[in-house]
Amino acid sequence: VAIGPHHGSCGTAVYENRMVITPDIQTDPLWPDYREIAQKFNLQACWSQPIHSSRGGILGTFAIYHHEIFVPAASEIALLERAGYIAGIAIERSQHGEELSRERNLLRTLIENLSDVIFIKDKRHHYLAANAAATRYLGVSNEGALLGKTDFDLFPPTTAAVSQRIEKRV
Repeated sequence: VAIGPHHGSCGTAVYENRMVITPDIQTDPLWPDYREIAQKFNLQACWSQPIHSSRGGILGTFAIYHHEIFVPAASEIALLERAGYIAGIAIERSQHGEELSRERNLLRTLIENLSDVIFIKDKRHHYLAANAAATRYLGVSNEGALLGKTDFDLFPPTTAAVSQRIEKRV
């Protein structure tokens, strides 16, 4: 949907960066190109609140439609503002989660394709993760066969003890 004046309540709310209340879509000057769509679904009123990011940008709009001509009360306007605020938080969290997932996948791909041995252990020396080079070096078929094990599960006791002493220093 276009963003600009006269592009319904949502397009105008984004364009003007303000809440737009349209009590009667059929007579409102913001709706000339969208009246037929509204009529098709029996929409008579629309309230639209811009959804802001934490940095002040606009992520979209939160809109409420009614099947009758309707003017919101002050309490309903306050709820619409809060809904827009909460929607902004939810959208940003979702976007950050997707970004974090992409970064994790990239890091995992990089680590997995390195020829260097890379592994992660917890404080009790249990393997938590390992790349393909590490599984080959440690003599296991895949990362799953390594997870949760310690060097004592893989090597003779003297070799495992030396490995743990080195890890404690690190």
